[in-house]
Amino acid sequence: MIEQVQKRQKEEQDSNPIWSRVEAKVLDAQVLDGIEDAFISHITGTMVYNLVSNGRQALEAAHRVLQPGGIIGMTLGAGAEWMEMMAQAAKKIRGETAPVYQFPKGYGTVEGIRAEFETVGFSAECVELIESFMDVSDPKPLVDMFIRGKNPGAMFFVADYTEAELDAYVEEVLRLIEEKYPELPRKLKGLMIVAVGKKLG
Repeated sequence: MIEQVQKRQKEEQDSNPIWSRVEAKVLDAQVLDGIEDAFISHITGTMVYNLVSNGRQALEAAHRVLQPGGIIGMTLGAGAEWMEMMAQAAKKIRGETAPVYQFPKGYGTVEGIRAEFETVGFSAECVELIESFMDVSDPKPLVDMFIRGKNPGAMFFVADYTEAELDAYVEEVLRLIEEKYPELPRKLKGLMIVAVGKKLG
């Protein structure tokens, strides 16, 4: 992801001066070490606050580095057929020892996000639940990319799998997709929370 931003920055910075102001970094979202207090105007996180071990700590770190009136934008998962299918596949591979994923309470509902914003010191400018769809008409490349590409959602289920278990898991996810959606186009439904907050003070 960081490489994509850096590539785009190189391509765009001569024609669009705003890109010269972009500073892309990989940091621990729960700490944001190396960024001074009240230093930046905007911060975004896609599938960050609901996937880190401590979403509140990450939100507090964002609050710390934002200037007064600074804006935080985020998208978070609130439910997904994709996650349900990965959970089913994990249960088939590992049985009752398979992990059970639940979206974190404070970061999986509109009400939860509003409450977290208020607690940390943001006004909730916009918090909406929207449907999203992922085209899986040709599921194999996508499933391989997500699962073998170490997507955090997939890693929750398969981080310690052997190669044989991983192969069986991929095949099971593919089977589940094709079983549920035998006709083309195939689309998996997801629920996303899109939230924008403004730092008070």
